[in-house]
Amino acid sequence: MQGPREIYRKLKNYRLSQKIGPVRRIDRVAPVPGRRVVAITFDDGPCAGPARPGTEPLTLSILETLKEAGAKGTFDIIGSTKFKYPDTKGKNGGPYWNGVRYDHYPEFGQDHLGGAVNQPDLVKRIVAEGHQLSNHGFSHAAFGPNKYPYAFRGFLPSFDAVVEDLRALDDFVLSLCGVKMELGRPPHYIDRILGGYDAYDAYRALGYMYLGASFDGGGWQASTGDFQRDVENMVRPLEEALSNDPDCLNGSIIFHKDGYNMSSEAPAPFGLKRQLAVLKAYGYEVVTVSELLKMSQFTDLPPDDPLYPAAEALLRAGYIVTYADNRVRPSKPITVRELNLMSVPAGVPYAAQRNSKLEDASDRGLFQVISQRMAAKGRAGRFSGESKKVDRKDIMEACLDVISNLSINEEECARRKALVLKRSREAGDTGVTRGEAIWLLAATFLGV
Repeated sequence: MQGPREIYRKLKNYRLSQKIGPVRRIDRVAPVPGRRVVAITFDDGPCAGPARPGTEPLTLSILETLKEAGAKGTFDIIGSTKFKYPDTKGKNGGPYWNGVRYDHYPEFGQDHLGGAVNQPDLVKRIVAEGHQLSNHGFSHAAFGPNKYPYAFRGFLPSFDAVVEDLRALDDFVLSLCGVKMELGRPPHYIDRILGGYDAYDAYRALGYMYLGASFDGGGWQASTGDFQRDVENMVRPLEEALSNDPDCLNGSIIFHKDGYNMSSEAPAPFGLKRQLAVLKAYGYEVVTVSELLKMSQFTDLPPDDPLYPAAEALLRAGYIVTYADNRVRPSKPITVRELNLMSVPAGVPYAAQRNSKLEDASDRGLFQVISQRMAAKGRAGRFSGESKKVDRKDIMEACLDVISNLSINEEECARRKALVLKRSREAGDTGVTRGEAIWLLAATFLGV
């Protein structure tokens, strides 16, 4: 029987599979042909507290371990939790181990040892050594309420407060080391924001992608009471997964901890060293998330798929190509609503914010062009519903109309029209799929 957390996870994944917008959740990407590549993320740092009594600061230990292995990481950092007092320390081993009302990192009463504001030199070193930064929230306060397991936890009161919290850390990092972050992960993966918003809305405002993960590297759970066993519990699942299928982590993002677990212990850097050795034995390269995305952008469309160049070109030009779960679903019939969203530059994460005035044909979107054509024919009602399918002839003619109104020379106009006609003939007489729409959009707007 499935528990409430598993049911919630499946419901959340289903909602993502239906949601279309400019913010993609990156849990993993399609395997990179001919290579084994993985990314590792480190949450809640930087941390200047010792990994073990008498040892070097935890984040430095992680950095040295990565350097020795020739690996790069993505550090999902916070600003500071020192402003979240008065508070009460919770019971070790449980979800309130580092504070009842708010999280305190690296642990309760030791906030000065954690976070970018308190440890700017650690942030600079992370960047200097070629690693990536991600925004885990300035205060690490939850974006919204959560009944389980954080029913007593405080949270940010509004959408504006969430954006302000994220922007505070974004601005600090930019001024500190000249880096504009491109990724964000909500504290405790709590997406809900009061007022009907969610993390995807907040990340759109910052121009971020949502940083997920597909494999738990461990190191954050309560201690077993035996430190070596805690380390072994981090390594064993990785060894077993790769033993069963050496390619199972290709394109994956592994979750890790840059801080103490719920028992104020830090097995993470010790387990990491052994995990990296296992990954190396199976031929894996460990790269940043941005490097991983340069190799493979989508979860269900590998880089060697014929459709990939067109889909990636649209993505880099600022168009929406995937659902929120980063899946293209190229064989799924496209609806008019989806076509509308996909045919107007969204501005996240690659393109600049769009001007509110739609002055160019490319800003009108195929939906508007199709609607105008159908209204003239007395058939506009066909396009009023979200689930209405797109007629092949209508999308082809709409593409040709848009091309005619683009600011391009006659030769390029003719070339793009010929490409649209070619793509349409190649698809045959079946319904218009998302994959075919991507071909046509790329040919229309980019000449690809």
